[in-house]
Amino acid sequence: MAATVLFPVKTGFARLGMERGSRNELSNGAADRSATAFAPLVFHKWDSLEGITERHLFPARHELCIQDGSPNSVYLIENGLVKLVRLTGDGSESILGLRSDGWIIDAASAVLNRPFACSAVTLTPCSIRRASRAAFMQLLNRSPSLMHDLNQLICRELHADQEQQIEFRNGSAQSRLDRLLRELSRITRQEDPLDGLPLKRFEVAQLLSITPEHLSRLLRLRDESRPEH
Repeated sequence: MAATVLFPVKTGFARLGMERGSRNELSNGAADRSATAFAPLVFHKWDSLEGITERHLFPARHELCIQDGSPNSVYLIENGLVKLVRLTGDGSESILGLRSDGWIIDAASAVLNRPFACSAVTLTPCSIRRASRAAFMQLLNRSPSLMHDLNQLICRELHADQEQQIEFRNGSAQSRLDRLLRELSRITRQEDPLDGLPLKRFEVAQLLSITPEHLSRLLRLRDESRPEH
């Protein structure tokens, strides 16, 4: 059973090694090199959700919502790392992206009252704020500031999807890997961010739309090209 605590609580970044600076940098998205395509998206608002949410603590590998399930609840990531996955017709699982602090999971499905487009699974221990969809929509309909925040979040998600498609269509596998590492380093402040990422290598390869074998070759070439100390 998940522990439940009434909101509000302060959002924490220490668990993923995040700092306030990186959070603001990502939320502003001002520079080309800071635009997100692969690494976790974060969002820093939602103060107006204080009265309608409860806080739940979930362990890693917990399924928050299920693909094609009814969006009776709205899930907001307070802190931690969540992966979005979609099951294909043959039963295999494909990772669609990563989400982190402040992100509403599949906000579009909640607003449209459509089934969840994918499942969301925690990769790390997560603090999740949950509200009923009815309460969320009531507040959304009477709060211009909340509507503004939601529009910003959905537009940032669309922009990240566009950046990812640009990489897939115009970039090389090496450029995609370099961008993923750059984005993760900006968030985690680690020189080798994949070492601490709670993802299997085949999931990283799926994010980059390459095979696990090719990912291994690219990482090996990257290690070989590093200057020796």
